Amino acid sequence: MICKNCGMDNADNVQFCSNCGASTQQAPAPTYNNAQNGGPTYVNVQVPSDTDNYISIGGYVGMLLAECVPILNIVMMIIWGTSGNKSKKNFVLAQLLIIAISVGVTILVSLIISLIFGASCVALTAEMAQQYESELQTMIFSML
Repeated sequence: MICKNCGMDNADNVQFCSNCGASTQQAPAPTYNNAQNGGPTYVNVQVPSDTDNYISIGGYVGMLLAECVPILNIVMMIIWGTSGNKSKKNFVLAQLLIIAISVGVTILVSLIISLIFGASCVALTAEMAQQYESELQTMIFSML
């Protein structure tokens, strides 16, 4: 029997080619169960739907309320992020993105305010130092 995969000549009674390991058996001819016209019988195949990942509005409200409770929010985000539900994973990723943006904006605004306030404090301190320096010199000379 000649292998259809590699062309090796094998013994007639072998099931697999000794060279490449491919099956030497011929595929059986398709059989038709439809006795009326000899056509194929069609079977209804159920395609998995994405409805098991569906979260209702109440589910989202519950998730948001759970995130308002300290410690529970961290635990629930870990659970939702590692679950098989794609909607919950996306919800956690969106929340983490919002947290990262909020932290970044807070740091940026704090830095700007600190620079503005710090510069005005330095200017005020320098002005006060000049004022008190002249008063201090006057006091020292009056004591001598």
